Amino acid sequence: MDMTQIAEKLELHYLFDDKSHFMDAFVRNKCEAELLAIAQDLAEILGIQVELDSEALAEGGLIDFFKVQVKKHPLLASLFIGILINVISNYLNTDRELMALQKEYYRHQVESFKRASESSDTSVAPTEEIVTGIVDSHKLRKRRSNFYEGLLNCQKVTAVDWVGVDSENKPTDDPKSVKRAEFHKFILTSDELEPVIDEDATIEIIAPVLKAGKYKWRGIYKGESIPFKVSDSAFKADVLAGGVSFINGTCIDCVLIISRKIDECGVEQNSGYTVQVVTKVHDEKASVETPQGEKYKRLKEYEKNALKFDFAKNETGE
Repeated sequence: MDMTQIAEKLELHYLFDDKSHFMDAFVRNKCEAELLAIAQDLAEILGIQVELDSEALAEGGLIDFFKVQVKKHPLLASLFIGILINVISNYLNTDRELMALQKEYYRHQVESFKRASESSDTSVAPTEEIVTGIVDSHKLRKRRSNFYEGLLNCQKVTAVDWVGVDSENKPTDDPKSVKRAEFHKFILTSDELEPVIDEDATIEIIAPVLKAGKYKWRGIYKGESIPFKVSDSAFKADVLAGGVSFINGTCIDCVLIISRKIDECGVEQNSGYTVQVVTKVHDEKASVETPQGEKYKRLKEYEKNALKFDFAKNETGE
């Protein structure tokens, strides 16, 4: 193995539990599509344009070669291959020390990447922005999850090896191997994301719910028509009792919980809206703050002051 050679291609090696050199075409094509999507998303994070050309297969299980070319600066291809292999062969670890090591690896690679691109007109984003973009990318996680989940459907696959190779298909580094028993570590158990909380949301009411039941309201939030649930029982009771009137242009200020998930391509989507607390009801003629809104504001003010007190206490060491 000649470590002085520069990687020009990515080698993907499927290892089997038999001596065959073929695999399910549907599984292989789906896995290849996910790999190409990962490469494309990574290139976007790095701010470069990448071309991947598929080459003839080799035996020994089944081996795919992908020639990598970075537009405007060919020398970046080797670094890109290294980062790509790390992304797809290292699952996200929740251990803080291991996570720090992984981030440090990306930081080092990105710095090398930036130095190599200085002689070109390639514009590279700040290092920390790129590192965060790689580690926190829902697209990369989802596509990688799809890749290994797809491989589980092919029972003969015992492992996959990843390595950069030169123009003669000689490895330029030690291969990264992922065993079948490790595939599940890459697979997402849920597509749900942490919800977003908008504490100062304003919704113009289009269709209120004027009867009891699990019906959804409809309104305009940030210029978009949305269906939403109301979990503020005091506000709903007031509406049913006729204590709140709705005319054209009636709005509510509220605490809005926005549920999110990722689709099959790893794209974030808002999956639901829930009004937790209605703080104010207003239109062109009047504005009324709700009792629960006043209570919520007092609670937030108390939490804010308590945080300031704790910070001051820590500063003085008392």
